[in-house]
Order: sequence, then structure tokens, then C-alpha cells
Amino acid sequence: MKRLLIVSSILCGTALFSYGASWNGKLLDANCAASASTAPKQSSEKLAQTCAPTATTTSFAVEDRGKIYKLDTAGNEMAAAAMKNASLTPDKDGDFHVSINGTAQGDTIRVDSVSGVGGHKAH
Repeated sequence: MKRLLIVSSILCGTALFSYGASWNGKLLDANCAASASTAPKQSSEKLAQTCAPTATTTSFAVEDRGKIYKLDTAGNEMAAAAMKNASLTPDKDGDFHVSINGTAQGDTIRVDSVSGVGGHKAH
């Protein structure tokens, strides 16, 4: 009985840290965003302009409510593919607005899907 209680507690604790969530924000070049975070504080808009991803970007991040989250390997592949096939396109200011679904693991998101704001799913 004691063993069952311990196993149940561990499973419940693990489930608490592995729930799915959504992040809605601007897609960034993660390498640029990492180096920009060591520079003096920039506004969210300035960071999005400075670190906008390009067709050659391979490491992505999303800025959501002032916090930057890196995408995992699968998320990087999804975002790169979406940019290449034009299902993620910039707005008039050059910003890529996205919705990321996945699971947080510290400052990294284990990505399930990447969608453009216009509803074009890149998964």
C-alpha cells in the first residue's frame, strides 16, 4: 500500500510539470535574441525588429509577454519548414506572429505545433 502511495505521488507530481500550454507572440531568431538579452534592455518591438527570423534561421524562439522561450529541435524544424513554405509570413512591420503549442521545460518549449496568427498551421 505504501508503495502504491509513493508511485501515485510521483505520477501526480510529474503530471503537474508536463501539461500542455500555448504561447502567442513574435517568432525570433534565437541566436540573435540570446545575444540581445545580454545587451541593454530593448523594447519588445525593437527586439522583434532586430531579431526577426530569416529563411536561413535554424534556431527559433518566441517572445510572449516579455519573456523569451527557445523552441526545441522539433519546433525549430517546424518553424523553418513553415517559413520555407510560406505558411508563416511577416506582417507589415516584418513581425512573425505565431501561436506555439507544447510543453514548457524551463526556458525551452517542447513544441507540438506552430501556427501563424492567420490560422495557417505549420505542423
